[in-house]
Amino acid sequence: MPSLLLHADDPLWQAADPDSLASTLHQLGLIGPSSTSEHVAEFQAGEQFLRLVMFLGCSPQVVLDPELAEQGQAVVHIRLLSYREVTLLTGKSMPAVRCAKCRAAVDLSSAGSFAARYRCQQCGNESRVSDLDWRQSAGFGRCFIEVNGIYPHEAVPSDKLLNALHAYSRCNWKYFYI
Repeated sequence: MPSLLLHADDPLWQAADPDSLASTLHQLGLIGPSSTSEHVAEFQAGEQFLRLVMFLGCSPQVVLDPELAEQGQAVVHIRLLSYREVTLLTGKSMPAVRCAKCRAAVDLSSAGSFAARYRCQQCGNESRVSDLDWRQSAGFGRCFIEVNGIYPHEAVPSDKLLNALHAYSRCNWKYFYI
């Protein structure tokens, strides 16, 4: 299922208490009731979801209430993903990564981790692999907020949501699609 994922700009950031992140998102109205499994916290969309996730285009097909979904129709739900180590999440295929400075294509065959250094063959700029331009198709982190049922570039997080996440974590947040 396609998803919009949010993650802290600092790949090492992790919520000190995962329940506090869920509580913050619940108070904000992004998430509603939960159905927590052993490894993943999963939630229905909250009452402010449509104000915190901005849909682009003229008539998005968004089903938030499982009781209103027709058979086979996807229902938007939010999952909080947490990893011990910094993890790269990406779609089925690796995105075309670019140098953040000159936009030249990047060859990542020698990059081992998010903190590995990459020197652009085109402009000589050196940066961490996680700081390259992943073109909103992948991200590094230990904590992700996954909004299932969102197709690439169909919706974006609002400034209110990004600001609330910044206030909670003390770092900026980014987003991507898989």
